Amino acid sequence: MALNTNTNYYDNGSLSKPPRFSRDNFSLWKNRMMLFLEGADPTIPEYIENGPYEPVRIIAAVPATATTEAVPERYVVKEIRQWSDEDKKKVGIDAKAKTIISMALPDEVFHSIMHLKTSKEMWETICVQYEGTTEIQETRKINLVRQYESFIAGKNESLSDVHQRFNCLIIDLRTVGRTYSNSEVLTKFLECLPESWESYSICLKLTKDLHTLSLSTLYGILLNYEQSNLLKKNLVKDSKDSKSTPVALVSSEIIPSQRSTLTITELDSESEDLSDPDLSEFDESLALLTNSFKRFARKRNFRRSKPLSLTKKPKSTPVDKATATCYNCEKIGHFASECRSKKVFKPSTSRRSSDDKYQKLKNKYQKLKSYQRKGKGLIAEEHD
Repeated sequence: MALNTNTNYYDNGSLSKPPRFSRDNFSLWKNRMMLFLEGADPTIPEYIENGPYEPVRIIAAVPATATTEAVPERYVVKEIRQWSDEDKKKVGIDAKAKTIISMALPDEVFHSIMHLKTSKEMWETICVQYEGTTEIQETRKINLVRQYESFIAGKNESLSDVHQRFNCLIIDLRTVGRTYSNSEVLTKFLECLPESWESYSICLKLTKDLHTLSLSTLYGILLNYEQSNLLKKNLVKDSKDSKSTPVALVSSEIIPSQRSTLTITELDSESEDLSDPDLSEFDESLALLTNSFKRFARKRNFRRSKPLSLTKKPKSTPVDKATATCYNCEKIGHFASECRSKKVFKPSTSRRSSDDKYQKLKNKYQKLKSYQRKGKGLIAEEHD
């Protein structure tokens, strides 16, 4: 049964106010209402089950005579004026139960039962309307059994939520008359937990007597184990976070826009309070970091350049069309896009320069090959 979590807390009633009627959670309202009636008078549940009390008087039996037959003992309902104080008190209990039930019902529900005379008739009518007949209750019982057999913990569902759903399902099964043994209930609860609980569940089955444990006791054991593991994980996480290395501290303090000499001076002034072993280890780490950075800068030709500006672009000067030279016909007075002469193909200067470089390299290579054949040595020179 899915619980309605949106119900107002004050709808559950109080010692002087009956719980408000609920169609969606009728079984919960029924149990709360029965507790409220029993609290108002402990004899009300008996009246609801067996009917109201009727004041009667006993007429004694008359023995047979020669002319008349014997008259057996019989009961006659008393008139109201014949009621004793005890009779009035017992009759008032049923009237009290009718009043409490009527106060808890909304108008549309009370309209369907207001013609009934006793609290038993009112109660049974409400139960049939919202719980159904015997056939409907059997169908509900089958559905609850299927939910029990296929019960399993949901994805990312906590242990508390699983226990709450399972406990409500067990209570609903008991309400419709389907009960399981204690060991069956505990075994089912352990089997419905996620795989992370599998090893611990096996240990519990081997070490604990499931016939004597209750579901709440088992839940307390599992909750204690879960909280212990969570505490261990938090301690391990805190210990890892507390560890740090000197190199990481140095790299976090270096500002790229400052020079290395200024940075080293600042680090030395900040570490005056360190002991000698710490200073030596710090100097070694800093020297290693500086050498690595110099090697990287030399290898990558690292240079400082000004940042590009996307907002401030150089303004282009307008070209006078009267003095402009056409790139196609090389005449003055128009642009190449407006030229009416035949298109003239001109090789690009970049292609010509690349061909010249290739020819020079080829000649140089052939010259080196001729030197090697003559047995002459070559000396490599380094140029900036």
